[in-house]
Amino acid sequence: MADTASICDTFFAAGTLVAPLKRHAPQDHWAELTKPDCKRLSDELSSRTSTLVVILKQDLPWLIQHHFIYATWFVNLDNTASIRIYIIPEDNESLRQGLFERHNLLSKGLNRLRSLLSLITRCPAAWVASPGATSEPDFFVEILLPSPLPVDMTLSGVAGLPAVPNGLRALKKYPMAMNSTLYKYQVRSLARMLEQELRHSVVIDATDSLDQLEACPKRSTERPSPLFAPIYSIKSSPESSQEASIFFIHPARLTLRRQPPEYQPPRGGILSENMGTGKTVICIALILSTLDHLSQPPEKQPHVSQHRIFTEWWLQLSRANPNTPTADESTEIPFPCLVDIACHRARTTSEPLDWREGAQRLAEHLSLKAHSEAFRPFYLDNSVPLAARDDERSSRPRQAGPGFHKVFLTNATLLLIPKMLLLQWRSELKKHVRPGVLRTLVVFKDTVIPGAASLAKDFDLVIMTHERLGVEAKRKRMKGEILSVSQVRWLRLIVDEGNVCANVSEAMSQARGLSAERRWIVTGTPTMRLNSETQATGSLLTSSPKTMTPNRACFTEYRSDLDKLSTMITGFLGVKVSRMIGGFHEIQSWSSDEKALFKDNVVAPLCASTPEKHWSSVQVLQRMLEEVIIRHRKEDIEAELVLPPLDHQIVRLGMDAYQAITYNVIQSLVVVNAIDSERCGKDYFFHPVNAHLLKQVIVNLSQACFWMMDRTELEERMEERVRNAYDSIERTRGRGATDADVTLITEAHQVLQSAASNATWRSMMRKVDLPIRVRHVPKKVQLAWNEITNHFPDPPSDAIHTDIEPPADPFFMLHVPDFRQAGRDCLLGEERMVQTGLRFLQTLELTERLKHGKEVSEKRHYELQLELAFENGGVLPPLAADVVVKADYRCMAGTLGSLISTDQPLLQATVTGTTSPKADFIVAEILRSPEDRFLIFSESPLSLNLLREALDVAKIPNVLLRTQEFEKDKLGNMVEGVRKFEATRTHRALLMELKDGARGLNLTSANRVIFVEPVWQPDVESQAVKRAHRLGQLRDITVQTLVMEGTAEEKMLVRRNSPGRVEKTMQEDGVMADFIKNPRFIVASNTSDPRTVIDLPMFEADYVPSTSAAGPVPALPIQVLGKRSAPPEPTEFALHHQAKRIRRVLFGDEPATVAPIVH
Repeated sequence: MADTASICDTFFAAGTLVAPLKRHAPQDHWAELTKPDCKRLSDELSSRTSTLVVILKQDLPWLIQHHFIYATWFVNLDNTASIRIYIIPEDNESLRQGLFERHNLLSKGLNRLRSLLSLITRCPAAWVASPGATSEPDFFVEILLPSPLPVDMTLSGVAGLPAVPNGLRALKKYPMAMNSTLYKYQVRSLARMLEQELRHSVVIDATDSLDQLEACPKRSTERPSPLFAPIYSIKSSPESSQEASIFFIHPARLTLRRQPPEYQPPRGGILSENMGTGKTVICIALILSTLDHLSQPPEKQPHVSQHRIFTEWWLQLSRANPNTPTADESTEIPFPCLVDIACHRARTTSEPLDWREGAQRLAEHLSLKAHSEAFRPFYLDNSVPLAARDDERSSRPRQAGPGFHKVFLTNATLLLIPKMLLLQWRSELKKHVRPGVLRTLVVFKDTVIPGAASLAKDFDLVIMTHERLGVEAKRKRMKGEILSVSQVRWLRLIVDEGNVCANVSEAMSQARGLSAERRWIVTGTPTMRLNSETQATGSLLTSSPKTMTPNRACFTEYRSDLDKLSTMITGFLGVKVSRMIGGFHEIQSWSSDEKALFKDNVVAPLCASTPEKHWSSVQVLQRMLEEVIIRHRKEDIEAELVLPPLDHQIVRLGMDAYQAITYNVIQSLVVVNAIDSERCGKDYFFHPVNAHLLKQVIVNLSQACFWMMDRTELEERMEERVRNAYDSIERTRGRGATDADVTLITEAHQVLQSAASNATWRSMMRKVDLPIRVRHVPKKVQLAWNEITNHFPDPPSDAIHTDIEPPADPFFMLHVPDFRQAGRDCLLGEERMVQTGLRFLQTLELTERLKHGKEVSEKRHYELQLELAFENGGVLPPLAADVVVKADYRCMAGTLGSLISTDQPLLQATVTGTTSPKADFIVAEILRSPEDRFLIFSESPLSLNLLREALDVAKIPNVLLRTQEFEKDKLGNMVEGVRKFEATRTHRALLMELKDGARGLNLTSANRVIFVEPVWQPDVESQAVKRAHRLGQLRDITVQTLVMEGTAEEKMLVRRNSPGRVEKTMQEDGVMADFIKNPRFIVASNTSDPRTVIDLPMFEADYVPSTSAAGPVPALPIQVLGKRSAPPEPTEFALHHQAKRIRRVLFGDEPATVAPIVH
């Protein structure tokens, strides 16, 4: 075959393989390369590199023989052989038979071709065999054309759909049904969603006849495969003015085509607009735009026998037709009337017709007839609905399929959401949709789900939680019934917070199996960590090659995220990767799993270890995402939507003395382990097999930065740990360890010994509450209520005492609310407070014994408390006969002057803080900002519970979202908590776990966000901030991240923003692991931080002017409610009842507005 310009038009000119020869006669023309030529050239190589010899002797002849490539060669005057490599496109018709044979050798040919291309150069001078031309290999570089920019979707000043005429009609409908006006970027997103949905539509003219409508062809909607990238062929001559030919290459398979294969894109996608930019209102507008659309049966599948749309009226006409599944020759066929034909046509036509919009002008009886049960559209399906299939793990025998069953067509949308968003969605619909426009069914916990026929006919929108769908599916499967939502062909299925679509759960398995014409995943973070690797341009995810060429190692770390992405795209959206491959390889792929094909063609190249296999894989991922993801760049949204300013502050705090002991003890245990194990072997915390131990160490250090207690590990085993550290010193010196190790283990021993000798700290470790500092409490009352150092064994004789033992004032208290209640009940009398305090501590000890012993009945529990209340010959004073008091209310003037004196010492008692500087800072910050409302996030449920104790002590109303696993209805509690916080401004703070910050909550009533500890993943932090900094927020947002100085938190804050960091968790990061391996003991700060200063009165008193002759009488927050007659003589029952009431007073079982009778 001669080397002519036509070859470059037929084959892809890939580049030149340059081979220096020892001696060879120069040629005067380019000749076709044959197998003997390859052998001769390999023998004459001047530099016989093994790779080049293998290429010439084996790979080149094999590739030519099996029609992978075509090659010509030329030898110039300097004894250099130039071999032109042409790749044969797989859609070349002239070699179709040879190409059909080569597809079975694709795997072997791919490896040989990749080896060859890694040695060729695309230098134009080398292509024409110019002397001195470069021979540097450069094929596997970014030579692909840049991705095209998004199409300008503006039409007459409004975002429209030039390619989809019906899309513009739909786009004009939503404003008539909405109370709100969309931003321009929201309209663009809506337009793109309509384009995705309607690209399969039939283009209909209102003047078309029924016959024309029946014969109207589907418009071609196939798109070029995103797996193929455009690439230039080398010109036949550098001087030629003709443009180089463009081919399309599959980078993973190295197959070329003149035209890329086409595939059918999904009718849906992923709405991935930035968090807080109104994805909910975009979805509402989408639903309102297509209320007159009717779903259609799916494309034919192997298990589907009938696709025609039926109505009951039509079935009656077809009873005698033997070609229908319900044929009955004995049935008399009624003569159809024109009205019935029109009603049947109107109810079975998928496209919105102009003449259908005039249905409201029809006679009332005709309109009702068209929507009667006789004309309800459906199709027949003989597949087994997902909920009716036997569970593979079940021992129940598999039953036969149900045969044909009806699947009803509808215009309704099924919306699946997390339970937390149920009330939020209902609120958004009420705010944005005009009354009476959208027929909505919200499925609550106890809602009875209607049948399939009712779901399809009576509603435009059905909202169901993920959890309810899973529960219903299990219940129906156990009964062998069909899930009603699976008997409806939904117009649209939307999964809000759709990043869960990749989860292996009952609800998501059901969601993937539901029948829906259009599918949408709505989430600001389709994958947690890939967002930072892609840049959004226009309305799609696009970026330049420079921004899309990160280190290959990062994609290896992101393998799990890529796998989730493949499940969303192929599993939920139903994208057919096999259609994207094209040619003979498409036929090969028909029997393959689509998810596996996505991994082979997209994920595997991204995570490849060699540049040749990784080549252009990022661009392939980008083009794949462009097909399904709708997302604006942040700067484009900000140009239209101006959110209030956001100020992010880092708050560094010093450690409390007792807090530093805990932190240093944990670090000491790390030191002892490292030196004893000699930092190797499975006993070492940082050995790969001990990843769970390292994770626990990190969790403990983080918890200690707030406040941590552990009775078993940090208190009961202290003597053992001190001895182990002392023995470790001797062992370290005995084996000749370095001076640094000896010094480090000695310091660790001193830290442990000092902690063991600190009675106050050890007592704190035994308790589960946050110690509160209290001042100005009389000494006798302190002794009665001091829970910290009571009944503690003497410290060891060799203990090293520290200088941080608390003075007599302040002292630490654990149950401030009970202390306050006792003060009210005892009218602040010291003797009564002492007696109550002693009994309170005794009751706590009894409760502790009961908790660790066998369970007792509630009656027996009361009896034990009765015995405790009257033990040691002491009895409570008799109840007052004439006074009933109630706490937390201002009393009337002149009523308590004879009961309480203003010079009571306990009126001077104050709360001055806690042992957690973070808790002190948060309390002080809330008190300093009376107009602000706070969202407080933490990864630790324990920290949130302890913080709530501090807020309660400061009398700051708050809501804690409880999500612990032991709660029966944790999501129900969260929904109620969010409702409570949003419904009233009384509650100043909402406390929630960091993981709940990604649930799509709208909490714009808050304008302050506090992170109790730094967040390792910036994307997670951003999600939490967006709960408040989002569409609808009117106030400036302040975000504060609390960091303890000198700890792992401070190091993490610096490390998490380091460029190139890709580790998912902190323990996977080498820099953080090295920091934890080499502890630095903390020295507590001796200076007071004004940001954490708290000074709150223990008992508040309001003074009201008195009208009595005696002058003003001080009034305490205790109100006299009334009088009552003297009680009868105490009986056994009365004494039991009295003890029961005492328990309620002391332990706060009664509401705050109810108080006992006191003397």
